[in-house]
Amino acid sequence: MVDVEAELREQFTKAFEGADYPVTNQMDLVPALPDGPMTKFEAGDVSFTAMELATKLGSDQAFPYKDVGDLVDEIIDGLQDRGDIWPILLRHSEISFGDSPEWRHHAKPLEAENPRNRYIRIAESHTLAGGGQ
Repeated sequence: MVDVEAELREQFTKAFEGADYPVTNQMDLVPALPDGPMTKFEAGDVSFTAMELATKLGSDQAFPYKDVGDLVDEIIDGLQDRGDIWPILLRHSEISFGDSPEWRHHAKPLEAENPRNRYIRIAESHTLAGGGQ
């Protein structure tokens, strides 16, 4: 399985590291992009151009950014918040969890390319205790 977050993080870092930091708006990033706004980012089933990324995250971005690391962290967080990428994927058979409303709130089905579609999302801030089934 492709680590979409890691691949995108690497692509974003490479694409945006040449910008003149601090950047104060999206237009400050365009000169650093190899193909300008049409620069494409792809990982797994996720694919979009820099222009599409700007549209997705436009109002959620907190400019200025002092360096590429801060910018890329914010982009990844924004994509996770929108549900475009998932923070953590675990196979259901590797975990067990209680029947509380808290867990139901944080566990969501994910259509994944696997025969059983048994992947779920668990927020990074939660810890699972106990053995798998």
